[in-house]
Amino acid sequence: MPKSDDWTKDLKALLGPSLLLDAPLGSLTTYRSGGPARAFLTLNSMAEIEELAMALRKVAIPELLILGNGSNLLVSDNGFNGLVLKLSNGFGEFETSEELCLIPGGMDLPIASRRLAALGLSGFEWAVGVPGTMGGAVKMNAGGHGSSIEKTINGASIFDLRSLELKVLGPSELEFSYRHSGLSRFQIVLAAKVSVSQGDPKVCKEKLSEIVAWRRANQPGGQNSGSVFKNPASVPAAALIESAGLKGLRVGKAEVSTRHSNFIQLEKGGSSRDVLAVMASVKTRVLEKTGEVLRPEVILVGFSLEEYAVFL
Repeated sequence: MPKSDDWTKDLKALLGPSLLLDAPLGSLTTYRSGGPARAFLTLNSMAEIEELAMALRKVAIPELLILGNGSNLLVSDNGFNGLVLKLSNGFGEFETSEELCLIPGGMDLPIASRRLAALGLSGFEWAVGVPGTMGGAVKMNAGGHGSSIEKTINGASIFDLRSLELKVLGPSELEFSYRHSGLSRFQIVLAAKVSVSQGDPKVCKEKLSEIVAWRRANQPGGQNSGSVFKNPASVPAAALIESAGLKGLRVGKAEVSTRHSNFIQLEKGGSSRDVLAVMASVKTRVLEKTGEVLRPEVILVGFSLEEYAVFL
């Protein structure tokens, strides 16, 4: 068993050059901000996942993050003191039948949605505007346009890095709730099956076009993570933020979007610290003005407890 004062050296001794040290992480998110990961590993096959799992039995790592497209993350400017894993785009096969589609965990949702529409398979059009991977979407129960993973999924193949077990979990076993699942940080979503139905390719593509057009008209582009706060049960977060007069609130190069108030835009060269400051101010002022408590939907990565405390 390798032994040193640095877990990254021990892990690299076991995994070789495929393990990258002090690798860019913030640049892999849609905010394009934040520091590096202490270690980063792209997984291309089941054999590599199993090799990793065996290595983790020999090396204790401080933290673990499984990365999708980074479209729901804000990474600290200090980076992430842990291991980041990412399934490659080529991991697994995309397979369809008349009622089900198997989507690899590393596949982008918009790509899967468009491929299904081209085949005339309906039911997954809503995902064309969700900029994440299938694995990440299952992990957080992503949704939009009246649907969600919870409403669409038939089951998912899950590998547990701790127990080395490969299981197929049904919707109830995934323990979905609003923008959340019961999966742990050590469980990798290898693939998921979604329910589809036979339709007309032309009609499916028209649905895609409508969704894309709506998003372009109502949501800002640029550097953001989509919705920053979860919607309380009583009223959408965007309405609360707007009612508190916070559209356009700015700290440094981060700003509450004037187009959609639950989006925080970050200008090129801006810092994650700026985004976090805007989030903290929004949370505090919405509570003062409305009595509603906003909970982050964006996942905060690498921040200290002191920085995160306002959101607890």
